[in-house]
Amino acid sequence: MGELIMDVKRAKGDKWNQTMKMGGNVLSKQVYADGKAVASGMGGSQELSGDDLQMVMEEAMYFPELYAPEKATLAGAEMMGDNQVYVIKWSDDKKTFYDVNTGLMVGQESASKDMQGQKISALMRFSDYKEQSGVKFPMTIGMSMMGRDLAFKVQKVEVNTVKDADFQ
Repeated sequence: MGELIMDVKRAKGDKWNQTMKMGGNVLSKQVYADGKAVASGMGGSQELSGDDLQMVMEEAMYFPELYAPEKATLAGAEMMGDNQVYVIKWSDDKKTFYDVNTGLMVGQESASKDMQGQKISALMRFSDYKEQSGVKFPMTIGMSMMGRDLAFKVQKVEVNTVKDADFQ
């Protein structure tokens, strides 16, 4: 199997573009801007609405803690691997985990429903932080979903390089 490339672009105003490619072919693309979201892939494209739109809107917020701190509740502390983490509950379906010692986000757990209405949980882990333009970014992102583990290695982080055309 070839290399899976995930390209994520963000801009002020909650603009977001996530494109997944393999072998030079676009497998899926989601774009959010100006309150609208479009998902496209090999089967065509569609404008998102309802829960799907809400989920993309939340994903588009780069630092949701800054936008809606009133939605966050400190749910306690627990161990994640060898590290003690603070657990922040955003909703019944979303939690984030912050390392007690570094303050860095080391995990995010979310739940959604599939086409049959079954609940699907996903855990993302963030590690190997590197500083770029004064902000620390995770260079390794692990994802556990439906019994599968994926690891993404960030190849590069660019700051202030996106254009409005990236969100159309």
